[in-house]
Amino acid sequence: KNIVLDMAGHSITVSNDFSGRAIENAGILTVQGNGTIDASNGSNGYGAINNSGTLTIENGTFRGNSETNASNIRNYGKDAVLEINDGTFDTSSTAVLNYDGLATLNGGTYTTHDHNCSSCGNNWAYVIRTYTDGNEGVYPRLYVNGGSYTGTQGALSSSTGYIEVNGGTFKTVPCGKGHTAVYYALYAAGEYGSVQCIINNGTFETVGKNAAVLLGNDNTNGDGGINADAISHIYGGTFIAPE
Repeated sequence: KNIVLDMAGHSITVSNDFSGRAIENAGILTVQGNGTIDASNGSNGYGAINNSGTLTIENGTFRGNSETNASNIRNYGKDAVLEINDGTFDTSSTAVLNYDGLATLNGGTYTTHDHNCSSCGNNWAYVIRTYTDGNEGVYPRLYVNGGSYTGTQGALSSSTGYIEVNGGTFKTVPCGKGHTAVYYALYAAGEYGSVQCIINNGTFETVGKNAAVLLGNDNTNGDGGINADAISHIYGGTFIAPE
């Protein structure tokens, strides 16, 4: 199916016992009309949309339940295509998870729940994640062309595949409980496969004790995964971290 969902300013919400995401798309779906899709009240409300087809989000507000440690917008599968042009994505552990697919973020405001750090309950959450579980021949791709991304663990993460940043503001801040587990605005490491990271522009800032950007991770048998190659090309950008 090819569907245009014009929210016309209205809302889709879920019941308290809801589980999953409010919308499952395996076809072609465009969401417009500046409405709200909210799964945050569901006891297992992962987020707003699970996409294994082609999904375009023009605008709106999208929410999930942070207690599930799930992603608000999930782009899943090697044939999944996601394009976001604007919108507000909040209250979840991860705003967008690109799992084996192609994702392009052209704008929008993305934040994770403010009680989402590793000291809040061992939740290593990033606002935007590109990820795979090591499927052979799968090479997820993420393009970021603007927008605002704010989290505690990190703003942008890639553990395999290709990531290209052409603009945007990426920032890590303390969680709402005041913990000091503040990490990287951008983290790219070959945990599950080789990763290539291209930074053409953007602002990357952390107030924590770590670097604004960490490229590569040699922590063998730890959070470094399989230690596959992590290749980076930095052509521009602003990088801010404490001394």
